[in-house]
Amino acid sequence: MIDLTNRNWINNLYNELVNNNDLQNGDYYSNTIKLISLITISGNYWNPNS
Repeated sequence: MIDLTNRNWINNLYNELVNNNDLQNGDYYSNTIKLISLITISGNYWNPNS
């Protein structure tokens, strides 16, 4: 997902998740989904079995 050809799309997705969502007042479930999305699109997800 970190392929440089997708950089604009990744940056837009990241900005949308961070800037246009209410992380302060969001509920537990929606903030968890946002966190998992941010970890995945930033390339910081790792497989614990590898």
